[in-house]
Amino acid sequence: MEWPIFAAVPYLFFVRYPFEIMYDICLKNDAGKRWTRFPDGGAVKGFVYASQAGVLEGAALYERLQRCYDREALYEFLHAADGNFSAVVRSGGRLVLVADRMRTYPLLYAVRDGAVTVTDVGMPESFRTGPAGCATVKNSPPPRGLDEDAAYELLAAGYLSGDATLLAGVKSVAAGTCVVLEHGEAAAFTYAEYASACKLTDFDAVKRRAAEVLEEGFGRMLGTIAGRPVLLPLSSGYDSRLIACLCRKFGLRDVVCFTYGRRDSFEVEVSRQVAERLGYEWHYVEYTSETWRRFLESPAFDDYCAFSGNLTANPHFQDFPAVMELRRRGVLREGMVVLPGHVGDMGGGWLPRTLFDDPAARWDGAAASRLVYDAFYDQNVPTASRRARLLERLERSFRGREYPSADALLDDYITWVFRVRGANFLVNAVRVYEYWGLDWRLPLCEMHYKLLWYSVPWKTKIGSKLYDEFLFQYYFEPFDVPFRKPVPVPPGGALRRAVKSLCPSFALRCVRRVRGFVRRLRPAAHFNAFDDVVRILKRKVPPPSRFPGIRRMNASGGHMINAVVARYYLELVRRSIDGERG
Repeated sequence: MEWPIFAAVPYLFFVRYPFEIMYDICLKNDAGKRWTRFPDGGAVKGFVYASQAGVLEGAALYERLQRCYDREALYEFLHAADGNFSAVVRSGGRLVLVADRMRTYPLLYAVRDGAVTVTDVGMPESFRTGPAGCATVKNSPPPRGLDEDAAYELLAAGYLSGDATLLAGVKSVAAGTCVVLEHGEAAAFTYAEYASACKLTDFDAVKRRAAEVLEEGFGRMLGTIAGRPVLLPLSSGYDSRLIACLCRKFGLRDVVCFTYGRRDSFEVEVSRQVAERLGYEWHYVEYTSETWRRFLESPAFDDYCAFSGNLTANPHFQDFPAVMELRRRGVLREGMVVLPGHVGDMGGGWLPRTLFDDPAARWDGAAASRLVYDAFYDQNVPTASRRARLLERLERSFRGREYPSADALLDDYITWVFRVRGANFLVNAVRVYEYWGLDWRLPLCEMHYKLLWYSVPWKTKIGSKLYDEFLFQYYFEPFDVPFRKPVPVPPGGALRRAVKSLCPSFALRCVRRVRGFVRRLRPAAHFNAFDDVVRILKRKVPPPSRFPGIRRMNASGGHMINAVVARYYLELVRRSIDGERG
């Protein structure tokens, strides 16, 4: 199956420059938003909100980047810029690659033996003969093998950190990073800040300012849409509901909402009521075992995985069956723009609560890497030796730092979460919309809005209380959509503590292992039918012996789907390396 609508002619630029550097630039992804290409081989995609020049895109953005003659000028311009963009810029003898703060349009590159390959759709064949559809360049770097450490990071977390990819010798332009390729060497620097040393304590003022900054950014974003129809993925959660309220506040009428999942899902009824009260058209797509079977066993699944993983993360396909069904129903229209609520929760809630409990805790880079590992590296549980290698890999991200306080440590922790988990994993969900030819925006990723919430002390935000107060006070109550999310009853309490105190530790370990074994045999029903996804994909992934550094799959909550998808995608990449992909 060919990628629907993803049928633009790929672009190859091959030229010699001084020092015998061979540049092979093949940008294929013109779905949703097209690259603007230039005669010198450079290209830009997306737009930048510049403080004085307004919105820059196309030739204006490319020329502005070309005028940045050195690293200082690049840093000064990009540090103040916001928006969704990616750039490949020819400037003198240099090639400059730029990713925005959330890496919304990925770029991959490889440098070897006097040749540089740059692409935006990552599979191993991209670095063998150029991306599918591009002419073969005989001087391109030879095929890369699998990076074993990266493979185990994908298995553990579902995505990679830093600029790593699954191929040895191939790198990704990380979020908020600029890579300068010159004289056959690559030098990368980070221009984006994700945390603030200034901590605000007047919380009423914070909420007022948050509303002002959010609405200023939303207004700017609407200027780039220019009256086109909006498609809004509307769940029962707060982020998508906030975007729906903003659409209503700004007077948008041509808005279509949709949700999906099992018919008895709590998401469905809340989504329907929010759309109804705001006066927006609403569509529901039911997810069943048959829905997932048709997709996962079709050629479209591997096709989409190859398109969306970019050698850095699990392919995110949660929305795929819903968008495919909306297309079949004729709901999708020419020029439609999707407004998902990705990475919207700046108020905490998923922060490590225990950090503030121990006043004698050591606050250093090792502690930060352990916090990251314990929070996110639990999809496929690695062996002790693999765990040590993963922790060592994470510690390099924090450069052996010492922190004066828990707040300072959390600044770095949250920076990692947004630059890595947010950019490489969560935001990568927009690939679904691109696959079906839809443009998109990320209203809640606006730079100043994020930085404002970063300026609130982290301890204050644990549990998202302040953030939730802001949402209900300024948007949900005024627009009559004050539905609360279901509050899960935490396991434990006094009874669990009493049982743990009476039972030997070895007995408790046995109980946990039996419970995990039962969960792996038959995962609990999920409101998006992810248990069916796990059941279907488990039949298609290699046996556990293929991954000797993994002890088991995590069978709790939503972890198992990411665990099994990581195994499936890794096998797809392995087959591509071996030349087996059809």
